[in-house]
Amino acid sequence: MADELGLDSEMTKFAQVQQQKVMLQEGILKISNVCFDKCVSKPGSSMDSWTESCMTNCVGRFIDAQKFFLNRLQQKASSMG
Repeated sequence: MADELGLDSEMTKFAQVQQQKVMLQEGILKISNVCFDKCVSKPGSSMDSWTESCMTNCVGRFIDAQKFFLNRLQQKASSMG
């Protein structure tokens, strides 16, 4: 009966969205940790220009690498069938 009303598919979609949110949050945390460790030698009350530039570049490279990786996975998946 629940399937007839479309509830099962709605719950599946909801679960998928929630999983994507968790994965996004984990990704942001990972980027933050990696770039913080790389760029911040001693935490202070504000970032100097070098630290800000380092963080910007680090995050940008990380995102570019993720996009490249995802594109390669999509290409492989589509070539497999």
